[in-house]
Amino acid sequence: MTKEQLFLYFPTIITFLFILILIVINENNCFIKFIKKYIIWILIVLALFNGIYYTFLFPYWSPVDEGSHFAYIQFLDREKRLPLLSDYSTPEVLALGDHIYPNPPVVPPEQAGLAGSLYEAFQPPLYYVMSLPFYWLGGPNFVHKIYILRLWGLLQLLALMFIAYKTLENLKSLFPKKSYLFSAAGAIIVGLTPTAVLRATTIGNSTLPIIFCSLVFWWMSTFVAKKKKPKVIDAVLFGVFTGLAILSRITVLFLPPLVLLFLFFFIKNWKLFFINAIVYTVTFILITYPWLVFNKNYYGTYTSNEQAKQLQMGVVNPNNVTFGIRYVKKEFSNFLIKIWGPEEMNWLAFKGRNPYFRELAGYLNYTWFLGGLILFLLGIYRFLKKKQYLYILLFIISSAGIIGATLQQVAGSIIGNWPVMQGRYLHPVIVLIALFFAVIMYMIYTLRLKYIGWVLASALISVPLILNVEYIYQLIHIFEK
Repeated sequence: MTKEQLFLYFPTIITFLFILILIVINENNCFIKFIKKYIIWILIVLALFNGIYYTFLFPYWSPVDEGSHFAYIQFLDREKRLPLLSDYSTPEVLALGDHIYPNPPVVPPEQAGLAGSLYEAFQPPLYYVMSLPFYWLGGPNFVHKIYILRLWGLLQLLALMFIAYKTLENLKSLFPKKSYLFSAAGAIIVGLTPTAVLRATTIGNSTLPIIFCSLVFWWMSTFVAKKKKPKVIDAVLFGVFTGLAILSRITVLFLPPLVLLFLFFFIKNWKLFFINAIVYTVTFILITYPWLVFNKNYYGTYTSNEQAKQLQMGVVNPNNVTFGIRYVKKEFSNFLIKIWGPEEMNWLAFKGRNPYFRELAGYLNYTWFLGGLILFLLGIYRFLKKKQYLYILLFIISSAGIIGATLQQVAGSIIGNWPVMQGRYLHPVIVLIALFFAVIMYMIYTLRLKYIGWVLASALISVPLILNVEYIYQLIHIFEK
């Protein structure tokens, strides 16, 4: 094992041992009491150092689209307006991509094809506007700006870990024993999954919308924990979070139906439901309305997704391949894998080293997915027997969120004829996935296997992460080339 491999394994190995140590030590131990009190901050520090390593590990512009996201921020700063798809990138961005900055680029932006265009200009503006202060902190040196913007993304990831922990902490009555470990498991999934870390520690609008979606789920969990009904002010808050999520990334359109479903189940009064539903809908529409009007004025439609697709067609789908049901079926295993491992790495790269690794990883992926689904359903049955009906409703809504986010990618592939079956697009519901895992871990723990149950539970959370360490290791060598 090389030093790079060892370091990338390090967070998962340490976390695995950390959980096992907490299990075997008596809870009355002073050390355990300290850990219980500060466990989320310990995990955040671990994720911080792991994230810093990622931040400086990958050369800039190595992950997909990072250069165009940076160009969007640069354009906002220079032109003091939102960019259009007809605008060009800048010589500095291309020179950085060629790694010859501060010298001029080999080809000017106007002649560089897609790389010279602002093809991310169709994205909603919130992330880019919020990134401007960090861009300014970099001073005149563009390399400094890049790494400060990456660290801004890392801060978002740490905030997301905290939200995931607090969400599961609200549901601690589900887990009578050692509930803090189940909350910690959620934070681990959010903060140490390689895809999440890579997206957060490189420039892009991936993490900010996940924060707003997760705030919605956190707020939902408080109603379950306190057994109270949402009020109009809560509908406003849901609307604000939803509007900000959409204003960060348009791919979170599954969220409004999910919130309306939550309000419907938890209010149980038609009149109050309609009032809250109207307040919620009006709130998020008002927040997103200026951006929708901007698009309507310049593109003739409320979003410029179709125009962006036409701009990128020559690179993303040059042969105009049809992405139908067959494509979705073929890509579904990779879709699950890419929840954990970045899409930049093609699984075929493993074949030169181990011809069976790709097949083994696929089987393991389906095994934990299907086995976990069975355990999750058994968990719902157990909670149903205990008459914990509010939790059952939350599980139904959580499952609807995960399924809705998945169907959105399926529909985008089939109806939009675009290859969007990427696991990272499921990350807006990563807190719900963390809840899914917590319930599975609890079911394993209650199989009366004593410490073996905890070993299996800890292994379950580690397998997806360990599988993708090789993924990241391959990425390093690809980017170095």
